[in-house]
Amino acid sequence: MKSIIVSFIVSIVCCTAAFAQENKLPSIDKEWTIEDYKSFNNYLNTISLDSYPTLKNEKTKALFQKIISNHYKSFLRDEAISLDVKGPYMMNYQKNIGEVLSKYLAGYAKGNDFGIELMHLEGTAIDISAEMIPMIREFMKTLDKNDKTYQVRMNGIKQMRLGLKQQLEGVWIIIRDTENLSTEERIILSEYFLNAAVSILNFIDPADKKEFVTKVKKYIPFEPNQKVKTLLSQLLSKV
Repeated sequence: MKSIIVSFIVSIVCCTAAFAQENKLPSIDKEWTIEDYKSFNNYLNTISLDSYPTLKNEKTKALFQKIISNHYKSFLRDEAISLDVKGPYMMNYQKNIGEVLSKYLAGYAKGNDFGIELMHLEGTAIDISAEMIPMIREFMKTLDKNDKTYQVRMNGIKQMRLGLKQQLEGVWIIIRDTENLSTEERIILSEYFLNAAVSILNFIDPADKKEFVTKVKKYIPFEPNQKVKTLLSQLLSKV
C-alpha cells in the first residue's frame, strides 16, 4: 500500500475535548471554520508523526471524526449562499484536507498504522470534489459566450474535468490493491467511491466516462471481496 498511496480521519467526547484544549486545538463541539482547519494543520506540525489523532485512539477518535465530517455538504447546498462565497471557501477547505492527507501519508510512509485514517481522508477528498460539481455547473451557466474570457474559462473547466478523472483513477488504483490494503480499508474507500464517483463520471468527458465504466465492468468478476464487488456493481447501476 505504501508504494501506491505514498506515490499518489460522552466520556470519549470529554477526553477528546480535554486533549484539544490542552493542545490549543479548536473545540470539537462547534462547527469548524477554515481557520480552525488551519489550526489543526499547524498543530500536526508541532507533534511527532506517531502522535497524530487516529480512530483507534479513544482520546483522539472524536477529533479525527471532526476532520472528516461532511458539514460542507449543507454549506454547498445552501442556495442562499452565493458562488462568490462558496468558491473560495471550498477551495480553502479542499486545500486544508489535502494538507492533512499529505501529513498522514508521511506518517504512514514511516511505519505508522494510519491505513484506516488514510482511507477516510482519501474518501473525504474525492467526496469534496464530487460535491463541488453542482457549484461548477452553476458557475458555467453564468458564462457568456461573447465574453472575451469565455474560452479561457472553458479551458479551465476542461482542466477541472481532467483533474477529476485523474483523482478518480487514483482512488480506483487504491481500491484494487488487494495485496497491501486490508479488506476493511478497501471497503471504506469503496463506500466513499460509490457516493462520489457517480457525480464525477457524469461530469468528466463522455469518452473518459465510458472508458472508466468499462474498466470497472471488466474488473468486478475478479474482485475477491463480496462487499466491494457489491459496491462497485451499485456504482455501475447508477451511471
